[in-house]
Amino acid sequence: MILAFGIMKRHHKVPLLFYLVALKVLISCAPQPMLQPPQATAEVCAPATLIPIPLTQTSLPPPVLTHYFILIDRSGSYYATVDNVINLTEATLKPILRPGDKITIAWISSVSGKSTENIFDGFVPITLEHGNADPLSWAVPPDEPDLIEIPDPKPGTTMKEMQETATVEAIIRENQNRTNSYNCHVREWNRSLEEKIIPEETSIPDNQRQLFIEEVIRILEKAKLAPLSDATDIYGALWDVTQSFSVGRGTHQFQRFKLIIFSDLVDTENQKYLPINLLGVDVLVAWFECGDPKDCNTHQQHWNDIFASANANSVNYLRERESTTQNLVSLLLR
Repeated sequence: MILAFGIMKRHHKVPLLFYLVALKVLISCAPQPMLQPPQATAEVCAPATLIPIPLTQTSLPPPVLTHYFILIDRSGSYYATVDNVINLTEATLKPILRPGDKITIAWISSVSGKSTENIFDGFVPITLEHGNADPLSWAVPPDEPDLIEIPDPKPGTTMKEMQETATVEAIIRENQNRTNSYNCHVREWNRSLEEKIIPEETSIPDNQRQLFIEEVIRILEKAKLAPLSDATDIYGALWDVTQSFSVGRGTHQFQRFKLIIFSDLVDTENQKYLPINLLGVDVLVAWFECGDPKDCNTHQQHWNDIFASANANSVNYLRERESTTQNLVSLLLR
């Protein structure tokens, strides 16, 4: 009896072992999802977003360029203010100049309009808005990861249900790996873009513009050492302005024209026959003072008529106390 019971136990163990082995074989032989083996990533990168590529200058709308013409009276009746005028000019140019703008400066004297009276004529240096505006020179930004669609498993204990669960877990691991790799690449690409673009974007234009303004002021300081003029030919100076503006107007190089006059507007040469054309020009008479306020009113009315007949776009007058940097900048940037 005991022997028979022992034989019966052995017969029960053999079928159970057989079924366990068979189950293992069936699971290993079941169809597997077509997945790339997960790649080990050296580091875990936080979610990252590509910073936008700065627009290149060629993709921006054409800039609005301005030609500034500055006339400075160097007759004996006005010359005492020239130092103040130069300081005011320097402070005014800094906030208004843009790359591509033009500045012309000339004396109002007895021989206005002649080349000897031109102090400065030049363009503000044009610099690319970004240090390297050629997108072909930038590394290609990484593509977003191609994630595998995750099936909807039905957790359970059957062989099929266990296989579905294992497949989902493998897909999730693969997608996490691909996403992490993408985040790492984005971080590196963003860093390379910032190093290449942003430092140059903020430093180059300001530095070149500052150097340009310093050169203008240096030339003005040197020019003021010229002898005083014994007469004042404002009509001749305006004729010179007409010739200069007509070039930029004809080629459509400039969209705005600004005439700044530092003078008491006392003309002694009276060359009214000279053709003056200020079409589309904004005129600003600054540091405008006279010994007698009534004289200022008379001069102002006289020149208002001249500027109107020359088709000036607008005319503004600032007396000495009103000739501040803030007021000049406000009027010139309109």
